[in-house]
Amino acid sequence: DEEFEIYFLYSDTALSRLAAEILKEKICLYEELGASKLEIKKIDNLQVWNRDDFRNGMCNLINTIYNIAGEYWNDVIINITGGYKATIPYLTILGQVNRCPIYYIFEDTDALIKIPYIPIDINWNILEKHTKFFRELERNRIKELPKGLTDEERNDISSLLEWADDLYSLNPLGMILWEKFKETVEMFYI
Repeated sequence: DEEFEIYFLYSDTALSRLAAEILKEKICLYEELGASKLEIKKIDNLQVWNRDDFRNGMCNLINTIYNIAGEYWNDVIINITGGYKATIPYLTILGQVNRCPIYYIFEDTDALIKIPYIPIDINWNILEKHTKFFRELERNRIKELPKGLTDEERNDISSLLEWADDLYSLNPLGMILWEKFKETVEMFYI
């Protein structure tokens, strides 16, 4: 009986835009459902033909979802049914990290399944210990990793990064964890 919002996030293709428009039209009576808002949003660069564009598109998708959610993940439900299969692992991890429900409908049936979150705990120490590095990475691409890393720290940090054009940047997984980490700390910029 509560109001809710519906967002159709579509990839950077004409077919995806058409699908979003059709879904919006099919749910044109969303106000009768109690929805206060129904919006379709294009996710720039989200396509599968170019690896770099896909990475940028995934980062755009993650940013869009974080902007929609704010810090109210208890109020978010993600439906991963439509779209590129390559987005499903990232959206699943996003849902798991933020502990919001994820739903999926099998292609050949109408069965809606809920993917429960698992009680995982992430070692946030790597982000906390190297906050300055990750904060800089958020703003700019960087040439080298922090000095004095142990092999384990190097592996942990590298799993969150993408190496391209001789520079490091956050990969989509790194972005998910960095955004979640920022929700748990107070940062002051001088």
